[in-house]
Amino acid sequence: MKFLKDIFASNKQLWAALLGLALLMGWIYFNGGMDSMWDMGSEPGPIVDNGKHAKYDRPPQYKLKSSTDYRAMIATTKGSFTVDLYEKTAPRAVANFVALANDSFYNNTSIYRVVPGYLVQGGDPRGDGTGGPGFTLSEEWSPRKKFGPYVMGMDLSANGSQFFILSGKYTDDGKLDQKYTALGEVIEGQDVIDAIEQVDTGVTVDGVDYPEMPVRPIVVRNIEILRVAK
Repeated sequence: MKFLKDIFASNKQLWAALLGLALLMGWIYFNGGMDSMWDMGSEPGPIVDNGKHAKYDRPPQYKLKSSTDYRAMIATTKGSFTVDLYEKTAPRAVANFVALANDSFYNNTSIYRVVPGYLVQGGDPRGDGTGGPGFTLSEEWSPRKKFGPYVMGMDLSANGSQFFILSGKYTDDGKLDQKYTALGEVIEGQDVIDAIEQVDTGVTVDGVDYPEMPVRPIVVRNIEILRVAK
C-alpha cells in the first residue's frame, strides 16, 4: 500500500488528468456518444458552407463497373445510414454522385432542409439551398423505380449535387415520378432519417427566414462509396 501511496503522491497531476478524462468520457457516453462531442464544439451557425460551390466547370467523370452494386454510407452528426444506389436504372446520375463523393465534395455539407412526413434535403455546398457543383444534368427516369418511403432522389436538371431522401411516412402520389431522378433507397439506418425529421427547424440569418432549416446544423461528415460484387 505504501508503494501505491508513493506513486499517487508523486503523480498527483497525472492522476487528476486521468480522472478528468474518465469523467469526460462518461459524460459523452451517457449523453449521446461522440455526436455529443461534436455538438460541444464551435458551430458555424445554422448555415454550413464548405467552400466548394461551383467547384466544377463540367461534371466529373466516373465509369461504373457492370459487375458491381454501388452503395453510399452517409455519416452525419445524427448517425449514419446506407443507400443502395440504382446504378442500373440511373447509371449517369449514380456515376455523378459517386464521383462527387469520391472527391470529398459532400464532406462538411449539411442537411439544410427538413419537412417532416415528406423529405430531408442536403448536398448543397452553400448550405442554404442556393449552392451546387457548377453544373446540371438531364434527368434519368425509369418506370421500374418509383418514388416511395426512404427513396433518395435528385433534381439534376436544376442542380448537379443536391439530393433529397423521402420520409418513411411518404405516400407516393406520383407527382415526383417522371420529374426527378430516383437515385437509390435507404437500406440501413432508416431510424437516422426518422430522427432527422424530428429536429427543430426555423431560423433567420441576416434577415432571411429559413423555416425548414434545422436550428442546430446536421452536418454530413463524409460519404463513403461501397462496392459490392454481384
